[in-house]
Amino acid sequence: MRGDAGTGFVLIQKEDGNWEYLMPAESGFYLPFNSRRILSVKRGEIESYIIGNNHGPLIVEDLK
Repeated sequence: MRGDAGTGFVLIQKEDGNWEYLMPAESGFYLPFNSRRILSVKRGEIESYIIGNNHGPLIVEDLK
C-alpha cells in the first residue's frame, strides 16, 4: 500500500505577505504524478513551468 498526499493546491503570495490558495479546479493546474521540482522559466513573452516528476514524465506548462 502506498500513501499519497493527493494533487495539492497552488499557493500565491500576495503583496502584503499573506498567502492565497487555489484548488486544482480553480487554478486549472493539475499534476497527477509524484512531482519533485517545479521551475519557473520565461520563454519570450510566455511564462512557463517545467515540472520534474519522480519516475514520471517531464512536463512543461504555459501560464495562461
